[in-house]
Amino acid sequence: MITYPQLQDLHNQITTGEPVFSTRVYLNALDTIAMICGTGQFKYIELIEEYGSPLTMEAINRACAVSSLPVIVKINRQNQASIAQNCITVGASGILFVEAASADDVRHCVNILRPASVDGDGLYGAKGTVFCPLPGAGSPEFPDSFNHLIIAVMIERVGAVDEIEEIVEIEGVSTLVLGPTDLSLEMGHSGNTGHADVQEALTRVTTAVQKSKKGISLRYEMQSFDAVRNYWDQGYRHFSVGTDAGALSAYYRSVAKDIVQLGGIDHDSSGEPKIEGIYQ
Repeated sequence: MITYPQLQDLHNQITTGEPVFSTRVYLNALDTIAMICGTGQFKYIELIEEYGSPLTMEAINRACAVSSLPVIVKINRQNQASIAQNCITVGASGILFVEAASADDVRHCVNILRPASVDGDGLYGAKGTVFCPLPGAGSPEFPDSFNHLIIAVMIERVGAVDEIEEIVEIEGVSTLVLGPTDLSLEMGHSGNTGHADVQEALTRVTTAVQKSKKGISLRYEMQSFDAVRNYWDQGYRHFSVGTDAGALSAYYRSVAKDIVQLGGIDHDSSGEPKIEGIYQ
């Protein structure tokens, strides 16, 4: 289980621009968590709850319990308040919120992970956090400790881009994550993330982050380390590299292509093996 000082360190590293590398986990496999931790090179692990994966609260709890790294959970927008708070209760160190459509949406995400108080808008009560790195709910340190939770927000809606200059100044947001695929869908250019309109929107986000007066980072999601180098040279320091499901899928696709070369295996008109599955 992660200690409170470890959580503080991660928060400071993300918000002060130190190099931070993470990776994403789709599959409910504790061995995957152990292998990632064993590299000694990642700062945190992101569990993907959003896409209907088998990551129940029990699975998230087990992952947090065995991990020597902080665990952040990407959650679905539906019932996000309940899911986010439960994730923290069972051991998560932060939440990646998705589909925020405005600055007020982002403020609500922050308030979900802020303690209730008579002079504030926090929604997190004095819940027992037995497995969480936060101090006990009855301690004097409990309210202030929430300031070190990692609150990440996907920027993937046009409304969020329109209010990005306001969003980057909201206290409590640790990092923003670009969602070009979802953004291209809403802008009427589905899948064409290179379209001029989409690129203009993404540039507006990066520019706003660079001009922000508070500590906030922009995290890029890369499928390979080669893709990181270009952004590293531009001064970016917060990255998510690869996924467990993506790595396995790429391996088996590579093997399938080799099998095709033997002949007698179904393949499409382009010579690619016919592969079906949820991880494309």
